[in-house]
Amino acid sequence: MRVLGIVAIVAGHVWDNQFTREGIYTWHVPLFFFLTGYLWAARRPLQTEVGKRTRTLLVPYMCWLVVISVPYIGLSVFKDSKDPWPLVLEILWGGSNLGRPYSAFWFVTALFFAALFLRSLQRLPAWASWVIALGGLAICYANSSVASAFPLSVGIAVPAMLFVLLGSAFRAIRPRMRYPLSTGIALLGLSTVLVLFGWSAPLDMKQADFGTPIVSVVVATAISAGLLLVAERTITWTGHAAAWTIKLAATGFMVVLTHAAVLWLLRTPPTGSWLDFGLALTVPWLAAILVSFTGLSAYLLGVAPPKARHRLTSPRTSDAR
Repeated sequence: MRVLGIVAIVAGHVWDNQFTREGIYTWHVPLFFFLTGYLWAARRPLQTEVGKRTRTLLVPYMCWLVVISVPYIGLSVFKDSKDPWPLVLEILWGGSNLGRPYSAFWFVTALFFAALFLRSLQRLPAWASWVIALGGLAICYANSSVASAFPLSVGIAVPAMLFVLLGSAFRAIRPRMRYPLSTGIALLGLSTVLVLFGWSAPLDMKQADFGTPIVSVVVATAISAGLLLVAERTITWTGHAAAWTIKLAATGFMVVLTHAAVLWLLRTPPTGSWLDFGLALTVPWLAAILVSFTGLSAYLLGVAPPKARHRLTSPRTSDAR
Protein backbone atom coordinates (compact mmCIF):
# COMPACT_ATOMS: atom_id res chain seq x y z
CA MET A 1 0.00 0.00 0.00
CA ARG A 2 2.84 2.41 0.78
CA VAL A 3 4.53 1.61 -2.51
CA LEU A 4 1.29 2.29 -4.38
CA GLY A 5 0.82 5.56 -2.50
CA ILE A 6 4.36 6.72 -3.29
CA VAL A 7 3.92 5.96 -6.99
CA ALA A 8 0.68 7.96 -6.91
CA ILE A 9 2.39 10.94 -5.23
CA VAL A 10 5.08 11.04 -7.91
CA ALA A 11 2.51 10.75 -10.71
CA GLY A 12 0.47 13.55 -9.17
CA HIS A 13 3.48 15.86 -9.31
CA VAL A 14 4.47 14.89 -12.86
CA TRP A 15 1.09 15.47 -14.53
CA ASP A 16 -1.24 18.33 -13.66
CA ASN A 17 -4.48 17.40 -15.40
CA GLN A 18 -8.02 16.31 -14.73
CA PHE A 19 -7.14 12.61 -14.57
CA THR A 20 -4.50 13.00 -11.85
CA ARG A 21 -6.70 15.34 -9.84
CA GLU A 22 -9.76 13.10 -9.95
CA GLY A 23 -8.06 9.72 -10.10
CA ILE A 24 -5.12 10.33 -7.77
CA TYR A 25 -5.64 13.43 -5.59
CA THR A 26 -8.92 11.93 -4.41
CA TRP A 27 -7.09 9.35 -2.29
CA HIS A 28 -3.26 9.35 -2.49
CA VAL A 29 -2.45 11.61 0.49
CA PRO A 30 -5.39 10.52 2.69
CA LEU A 31 -4.15 6.94 2.23
CA PHE A 32 -0.99 7.63 4.24
CA PHE A 33 -2.91 9.19 7.14
CA PHE A 34 -5.39 6.31 6.99
CA LEU A 35 -2.56 3.76 7.14
CA THR A 36 -1.06 5.64 10.10
CA GLY A 37 -4.34 5.13 11.92
CA TYR A 38 -4.64 1.52 10.79
CA LEU A 39 -1.23 0.81 12.33
CA TRP A 40 -1.79 3.07 15.34
CA ALA A 41 -0.34 1.76 18.62
CA ALA A 42 -2.77 2.21 21.48
CA ARG A 43 -1.65 4.07 24.58
CA ARG A 44 1.88 4.88 23.48
CA PRO A 45 3.36 7.60 25.76
CA LEU A 46 3.55 11.06 24.17
CA GLN A 47 7.29 11.24 24.78
CA THR A 48 7.79 7.97 22.90
CA GLU A 49 5.61 9.23 20.05
CA VAL A 50 7.63 12.43 19.78
CA GLY A 51 10.89 10.46 19.66
CA LYS A 52 9.60 7.97 17.08
CA ARG A 53 8.11 10.60 14.76
CA THR A 54 11.18 12.80 15.08
CA ARG A 55 13.48 9.94 14.04
CA THR A 56 11.31 8.69 11.21
CA LEU A 57 9.91 11.99 9.87
CA LEU A 58 11.63 15.14 11.09
CA VAL A 59 15.25 14.01 10.85
CA PRO A 60 14.98 13.03 7.14
CA TYR A 61 12.90 16.17 6.54
CA MET A 62 15.62 18.43 7.93
CA CYS A 63 18.47 16.56 6.25
CA TRP A 64 16.89 16.70 2.81
CA LEU A 65 15.82 20.29 3.38
CA VAL A 66 19.50 21.19 3.76
CA VAL A 67 20.75 18.95 0.94
CA ILE A 68 18.22 20.29 -1.55
CA SER A 69 18.30 23.91 -0.38
CA VAL A 70 22.04 24.43 -0.87
CA PRO A 71 21.95 24.06 -4.69
CA TYR A 72 18.43 25.51 -4.95
CA ILE A 73 19.26 28.72 -3.10
CA GLY A 74 22.64 28.93 -4.79
CA LEU A 75 21.14 28.75 -8.27
CA SER A 76 18.32 31.13 -7.34
CA VAL A 77 20.82 33.73 -6.10
CA PHE A 78 23.56 33.47 -8.70
CA LYS A 79 21.51 32.55 -11.76
CA ASP A 80 18.17 34.27 -11.12
CA SER A 81 19.48 37.13 -8.91
CA LYS A 82 16.99 36.44 -6.13
CA ASP A 83 17.38 37.76 -2.60
CA PRO A 84 18.37 34.70 -0.51
CA TRP A 85 16.82 35.69 2.83
CA PRO A 86 13.14 35.75 1.84
CA LEU A 87 13.78 32.45 0.09
CA VAL A 88 15.34 30.94 3.23
CA LEU A 89 12.45 32.14 5.38
CA GLU A 90 9.93 30.69 2.93
CA ILE A 91 11.70 27.33 2.98
CA LEU A 92 11.82 27.26 6.78
CA TRP A 93 8.15 28.27 6.97
CA GLY A 94 7.30 25.24 4.83
CA GLY A 95 3.74 24.18 4.31
CA SER A 96 1.55 24.93 1.31
CA ASN A 97 3.72 27.74 -0.08
CA LEU A 98 6.51 25.41 -1.17
CA GLY A 99 6.49 24.02 -4.70
CA ARG A 100 9.35 22.31 -6.52
CA PRO A 101 11.79 21.09 -5.37
CA TYR A 102 9.88 20.72 -2.07
CA SER A 103 6.46 19.68 -3.38
CA ALA A 104 5.77 16.93 -0.82
CA PHE A 105 7.56 18.40 2.22
CA TRP A 106 4.29 19.79 3.60
CA PHE A 107 2.94 16.26 3.95
CA VAL A 108 5.77 15.23 6.30
CA THR A 109 5.16 17.97 8.85
CA ALA A 110 1.37 17.58 8.57
CA LEU A 111 1.70 13.87 9.39
CA PHE A 112 4.15 14.62 12.22
CA PHE A 113 1.83 17.11 13.93
CA ALA A 114 -1.30 15.05 13.27
CA ALA A 115 0.27 12.09 15.08
CA LEU A 116 1.44 14.24 17.98
CA PHE A 117 -1.87 16.05 18.33
CA LEU A 118 -3.74 12.76 18.47
CA ARG A 119 -1.32 11.26 20.94
CA SER A 120 -1.59 14.30 23.21
CA LEU A 121 -5.38 13.90 23.23
CA GLN A 122 -5.42 10.21 24.14
CA ARG A 123 -6.10 10.86 27.84
CA LEU A 124 -9.32 12.68 26.96
CA PRO A 125 -12.58 10.89 26.11
CA ALA A 126 -12.45 9.30 22.66
CA TRP A 127 -15.05 11.71 21.26
CA ALA A 128 -12.81 14.73 21.98
CA SER A 129 -10.36 13.84 19.20
CA TRP A 130 -13.20 13.42 16.73
CA VAL A 131 -14.73 16.77 17.68
CA ILE A 132 -11.43 18.62 17.29
CA ALA A 133 -10.66 16.94 13.95
CA LEU A 134 -14.15 17.68 12.63
CA GLY A 135 -13.84 21.26 13.88
CA GLY A 136 -10.61 21.63 11.90
CA LEU A 137 -12.36 20.20 8.85
CA ALA A 138 -15.21 22.71 9.22
CA ILE A 139 -12.69 25.57 9.31
CA CYS A 140 -11.12 24.29 6.09
CA TYR A 141 -14.52 24.19 4.39
CA ALA A 142 -15.27 27.71 5.60
CA ASN A 143 -11.89 29.26 4.76
CA SER A 144 -9.19 26.93 3.48
CA SER A 145 -6.66 29.75 3.10
CA VAL A 146 -6.62 30.29 6.87
CA ALA A 147 -5.77 26.64 7.59
CA SER A 148 -3.15 26.40 4.84
CA ALA A 149 -1.40 29.60 5.95
CA PHE A 150 0.03 28.10 9.14
CA PRO A 151 3.75 27.22 9.13
CA LEU A 152 4.81 23.62 8.56
CA SER A 153 1.20 22.65 7.67
CA VAL A 154 0.15 22.71 11.32
CA GLY A 155 -3.31 23.93 10.30
CA ILE A 156 -3.76 21.02 7.92
CA ALA A 157 -2.66 18.52 10.57
CA VAL A 158 -5.81 19.11 12.64
CA PRO A 159 -8.41 18.02 10.04
CA ALA A 160 -5.95 15.38 8.77
CA MET A 161 -6.33 13.70 12.18
CA LEU A 162 -9.73 12.59 10.94
CA PHE A 163 -8.17 10.15 8.46
CA VAL A 164 -5.95 8.74 11.20
CA LEU A 165 -8.99 8.26 13.42
CA LEU A 166 -10.91 6.62 10.57
CA GLY A 167 -7.99 4.28 9.88
CA SER A 168 -7.90 3.27 13.54
CA ALA A 169 -11.66 2.73 13.59
CA PHE A 170 -11.44 0.61 10.45
CA ARG A 171 -8.78 -1.56 12.08
CA ALA A 172 -11.16 -2.19 14.97
CA ILE A 173 -13.98 -3.46 12.72
CA ARG A 174 -11.78 -5.28 10.21
CA PRO A 175 -11.77 -8.68 12.06
CA ARG A 176 -15.58 -8.77 11.93
CA MET A 177 -15.79 -8.46 8.13
CA ARG A 178 -17.02 -11.73 6.63
CA TYR A 179 -16.37 -10.88 2.97
CA PRO A 180 -13.37 -8.50 2.88
CA LEU A 181 -12.57 -8.85 -0.83
CA SER A 182 -16.16 -8.25 -1.93
CA THR A 183 -16.42 -5.35 0.51
CA GLY A 184 -13.21 -3.82 -0.84
CA ILE A 185 -14.36 -4.09 -4.46
CA ALA A 186 -17.73 -2.58 -3.54
CA LEU A 187 -16.08 0.36 -1.77
CA LEU A 188 -13.83 1.05 -4.76
CA GLY A 189 -16.71 0.70 -7.22
CA LEU A 190 -19.04 3.03 -5.32
CA SER A 191 -16.25 5.60 -4.88
CA THR A 192 -15.49 5.49 -8.60
CA VAL A 193 -19.13 6.20 -9.44
CA LEU A 194 -19.23 9.19 -7.05
CA VAL A 195 -16.04 10.63 -8.55
CA LEU A 196 -16.98 10.05 -12.20
CA PHE A 197 -20.38 11.69 -11.79
CA GLY A 198 -18.80 14.70 -10.08
CA TRP A 199 -20.56 14.13 -6.76
CA SER A 200 -17.22 13.89 -4.97
CA ALA A 201 -14.64 16.55 -5.81
CA PRO A 202 -10.94 15.68 -5.49
CA LEU A 203 -9.01 16.74 -2.40
CA ASP A 204 -5.97 19.00 -2.38
CA MET A 205 -4.92 18.68 1.24
CA LYS A 206 -1.80 20.78 0.69
CA GLN A 207 -4.09 23.76 0.16
CA ALA A 208 -6.50 22.62 2.91
CA ASP A 209 -9.05 21.79 0.22
CA PHE A 210 -11.04 18.77 1.38
CA GLY A 211 -13.29 18.68 -1.67
CA THR A 212 -17.05 18.26 -1.45
CA PRO A 213 -18.07 18.70 2.20
CA ILE A 214 -18.08 15.34 3.98
CA VAL A 215 -18.59 13.37 0.74
CA SER A 216 -14.96 13.66 -0.43
CA VAL A 217 -13.66 12.62 2.99
CA VAL A 218 -15.95 9.58 2.97
CA VAL A 219 -14.85 8.69 -0.57
CA ALA A 220 -11.14 9.08 0.26
CA THR A 221 -11.64 6.83 3.29
CA ALA A 222 -13.63 4.28 1.29
CA ILE A 223 -10.90 4.12 -1.38
CA SER A 224 -8.19 3.71 1.26
CA ALA A 225 -10.12 0.95 3.01
CA GLY A 226 -11.06 -0.69 -0.28
CA LEU A 227 -7.47 -0.73 -1.54
CA LEU A 228 -6.34 -2.23 1.76
CA LEU A 229 -8.96 -4.98 1.67
CA VAL A 230 -8.29 -5.87 -1.96
CA ALA A 231 -4.51 -5.81 -1.50
CA GLU A 232 -4.50 -8.10 1.50
CA ARG A 233 -6.58 -10.69 -0.36
CA THR A 234 -4.90 -10.53 -3.76
CA ILE A 235 -1.23 -9.80 -3.04
CA THR A 236 0.03 -13.01 -1.50
CA TRP A 237 3.54 -13.34 -2.89
CA THR A 238 6.38 -14.58 -0.68
CA GLY A 239 10.13 -15.03 -0.93
CA HIS A 240 12.17 -12.48 -2.90
CA ALA A 241 9.09 -10.67 -4.21
CA ALA A 242 7.82 -10.06 -0.69
CA ALA A 243 11.29 -9.09 0.56
CA TRP A 244 11.73 -6.53 -2.21
CA THR A 245 8.26 -5.11 -1.65
CA ILE A 246 9.12 -4.58 2.01
CA LYS A 247 12.43 -3.02 0.97
CA LEU A 248 10.70 -0.63 -1.40
CA ALA A 249 8.20 0.36 1.28
CA ALA A 250 10.96 0.91 3.86
CA THR A 251 13.02 3.13 1.55
CA GLY A 252 10.15 4.94 -0.14
CA PHE A 253 10.14 7.92 2.22
CA MET A 254 13.24 9.23 0.48
CA VAL A 255 11.34 9.11 -2.82
CA VAL A 256 8.58 11.24 -1.30
CA LEU A 257 11.11 13.87 -0.22
CA THR A 258 13.36 13.92 -3.30
CA HIS A 259 11.29 13.16 -6.40
CA ALA A 260 10.26 16.80 -6.79
CA ALA A 261 13.93 17.80 -6.87
CA VAL A 262 14.39 15.48 -9.85
CA LEU A 263 11.39 17.07 -11.57
CA TRP A 264 12.82 20.52 -10.80
CA LEU A 265 16.16 19.59 -12.38
CA LEU A 266 14.38 18.13 -15.41
CA ARG A 267 12.14 21.23 -15.68
CA THR A 268 9.15 18.94 -16.13
CA PRO A 269 6.19 20.90 -17.54
CA PRO A 270 2.61 20.55 -16.20
CA THR A 271 1.85 18.26 -19.13
CA GLY A 272 4.46 15.83 -17.76
CA SER A 273 6.17 12.97 -19.55
CA TRP A 274 6.62 9.24 -18.99
CA LEU A 275 10.39 9.64 -19.10
CA ASP A 276 10.36 12.23 -16.33
CA PHE A 277 7.97 10.07 -14.32
CA GLY A 278 10.30 7.08 -14.67
CA LEU A 279 13.37 9.09 -13.68
CA ALA A 280 11.65 10.80 -10.73
CA LEU A 281 10.51 7.40 -9.46
CA THR A 282 13.49 5.13 -10.11
CA VAL A 283 16.48 7.40 -9.50
CA PRO A 284 15.49 8.35 -5.91
CA TRP A 285 14.36 4.80 -5.15
CA LEU A 286 17.57 3.19 -6.37
CA ALA A 287 19.57 5.77 -4.42
CA ALA A 288 17.43 5.09 -1.33
CA ILE A 289 18.07 1.34 -1.55
CA LEU A 290 21.81 2.00 -1.68
CA VAL A 291 21.58 4.43 1.25
CA SER A 292 19.67 1.83 3.29
CA PHE A 293 22.85 -0.26 3.51
CA THR A 294 24.85 2.61 5.01
CA GLY A 295 24.98 4.59 8.22
CA LEU A 296 23.21 7.46 6.44
CA SER A 297 20.00 5.45 6.52
CA ALA A 298 18.91 6.94 9.84
CA TYR A 299 19.36 10.49 8.54
CA LEU A 300 18.13 10.27 4.96
CA LEU A 301 15.50 7.51 5.23
CA GLY A 302 14.39 7.66 8.84
CA VAL A 303 15.25 3.97 9.12
CA ALA A 304 17.88 2.48 11.41
CA PRO A 305 21.03 1.30 9.56
CA PRO A 306 21.52 -2.47 9.10
CA LYS A 307 23.70 -3.04 12.19
CA ALA A 308 21.32 -1.08 14.41
CA ARG A 309 18.33 -3.03 13.06
CA HIS A 310 20.16 -6.27 13.82
CA ARG A 311 20.79 -5.15 17.40
CA LEU A 312 17.15 -4.20 17.82
CA THR A 313 16.00 -7.67 16.75
CA SER A 314 18.74 -9.75 18.40
CA PRO A 315 17.66 -12.30 21.05
CA ARG A 316 19.62 -10.50 23.77
CA THR A 317 17.88 -7.20 23.06
CA SER A 318 14.50 -8.89 22.90
CA ASP A 319 15.08 -10.59 26.25
CA ALA A 320 16.07 -7.27 27.79
CA ARG A 321 12.80 -5.75 26.74
